[in-house]
Amino acid sequence: MEAFKPADVGQMNFYLNYTKENESAPEDNPPIGILLCLDRNELYVKYATAGMDNLILTGRFKLALPSAELLKTEVQKILEGRIEKYDEGK
Repeated sequence: MEAFKPADVGQMNFYLNYTKENESAPEDNPPIGILLCLDRNELYVKYATAGMDNLILTGRFKLALPSAELLKTEVQKILEGRIEKYDEGK
């Protein structure tokens, strides 16, 4: 796995067009492409995917999960934020 490259979009578009024409049934929804990258430059993604008929999504992918303690802390922050927003609405 590596950082996003504009060529990745062209290759994905090729596969999506092939799948749409040769593998999909008429009643199927159009195929979508998902590119998982270690890093992405938003400007590259914007211009590489502009004007595409196919839906191609990009996202950052992490090779290791955060520790259980960090996840617990982050979830707690989210929950506390929701509780505060709920209390403000009363």
